[in-house]
Amino acid sequence: MIKDLKYVLSLGISILTGVLSYLMVLNVIYGVLFSIIVFLISIIIIFYSSYYKKANEDLAKSAKRALPTSFLENTYPHRGAVEKEKEMKLISEAKKNVKILGISHRTLWAETEDFLSTLINAGHKGVKITFLILDPNGKNLIPKAMDEGDDPDNWKNEIKISINKFIKLEQDHPTINLELYTYDMFPIWHMVIIDDNIALIGYYPTGKSGSSSPLYLIKKSDLSLLTPFIKCFNTIKSSGNRIVPKA
Repeated sequence: MIKDLKYVLSLGISILTGVLSYLMVLNVIYGVLFSIIVFLISIIIIFYSSYYKKANEDLAKSAKRALPTSFLENTYPHRGAVEKEKEMKLISEAKKNVKILGISHRTLWAETEDFLSTLINAGHKGVKITFLILDPNGKNLIPKAMDEGDDPDNWKNEIKISINKFIKLEQDHPTINLELYTYDMFPIWHMVIIDDNIALIGYYPTGKSGSSSPLYLIKKSDLSLLTPFIKCFNTIKSSGNRIVPKA
């Protein structure tokens, strides 16, 4: 709109300049008076052009500030050593709560000393820690194990070992606010959610191990995908069976 106005004003000034030249030929006084009028009009035009330019710049700055920042912080190609280190770091930085959804959590327990110390330190800071683990006796363990080409019995044993480790952790450190729930749903998501504000999200692809799929570090914002993942976690938890603390 402002650009079109400039073209109209330029055309108008050209016409006025022509009229001015004609009047000066007819009568010098008329020409002088008309020159003064054109000068005043030019001053008004310059003032309003500057005003609208500044107003547009201010509007553009406000719009830029209003745009939400991207919720995708980083992408990891698979769940390897670097990603597990990132998970530990996120847990250690938690201030309110940690929510972790997985199948057996064996990759976390593989780093037993680091994993334990990270959980204990977080617990001593008053952080609520919640784990969801696949039910070893549920109907979805065998289909998922076979989907990944693994032995279901091995999965059952791994999950039971992990459950016993969580129970022992709670017994050794009773002041820690630790929760463990089993769930009986076909595993799709791997989640590490910190303070309901930032999370590492991965998925279990069909016919492959979950460690081969990428992980996405996302943060909460106005357009974030984190909110539905938090709701998903809470829904799975509400339908699960509490193991720690003992119901």
